[in-house]
Amino acid sequence: MKYFFWLLLWFSLSLSCVQAGDGESTPIQVGFSSTTLSSVDVNDAVVALKVWFEQILSAEGLNWKFETTVYQDPRELDAVVREGRVDVLTVSTMEYLRLASGGALIRPLTSEASGMMQDMQYLLVHVQSPIQSLEQLKGKKIIIDARHAGETPMMWLEVELAKRNLPRAEKFFSSVKRVKEKPSLAILPVFFQQADACLVRQQGLDTVAELNPQVGKNVRILMKSEPFLRGVTGFYKDFAATRIEKIVSSSQKLDKSSKGLQVLTLFKVDNILPMPDGALDSSARLKADYERLVEKRK
Repeated sequence: MKYFFWLLLWFSLSLSCVQAGDGESTPIQVGFSSTTLSSVDVNDAVVALKVWFEQILSAEGLNWKFETTVYQDPRELDAVVREGRVDVLTVSTMEYLRLASGGALIRPLTSEASGMMQDMQYLLVHVQSPIQSLEQLKGKKIIIDARHAGETPMMWLEVELAKRNLPRAEKFFSSVKRVKEKPSLAILPVFFQQADACLVRQQGLDTVAELNPQVGKNVRILMKSEPFLRGVTGFYKDFAATRIEKIVSSSQKLDKSSKGLQVLTLFKVDNILPMPDGALDSSARLKADYERLVEKRK
């Protein structure tokens, strides 16, 4: 849920930084893919944040309005982009690669956390586990932390299995459990030796280990991926250029205001910035590998 909250809070604060009297009254359509959210009551969160957002705008004298929609079905997500029914959209990296391929999404934004724009995926086992390779996890229990990363963790794992001519994950492991609430739900069962392995993001492990150093000392990295972008926010190509410019400009000034710094610190985001060229290359390679090595095995 952190990425969702971060974006909506950023969006609220960004708009509160622009000049009042913009004169544009058409509601901004803000969309989120469900892959960017954790397992919470999304509807209640959206309603609460919408009320807060509108109160901020009112206090600042702005007449911009917005409407939020969470898209559960990838086919619906494709349709709203194809039909231009969304102005600002937050999606997983893999979803962005697909949706932006036709040029419908532009001016992508991302963020840095702990000085990093990208995160590696870590396959962890207990420090005392005899397991030394992915092959030795055959018939074992694994937990996948799927928070905010969309399809990336499972795609990477499936590609690594395919490279070794091993079965698909559901057949290779005795059980595959996915969690979306917080990384500790994936890491602690390995720490307590209740699960054989877990797949988490580097930042997730760092966060848990910082809170409980014993956890960091008692898990071992069996494998790690190359760094992948966590998620992307894009603008629909026909969204008003003046609004895009104001949002992009003000988003990069959050660290210059007390409210902005508070949000960035609270959610452990260093800054918000336009996505640099090449930032999606590793994800694009993973997508190509998955299509070449895994999809043909279905």
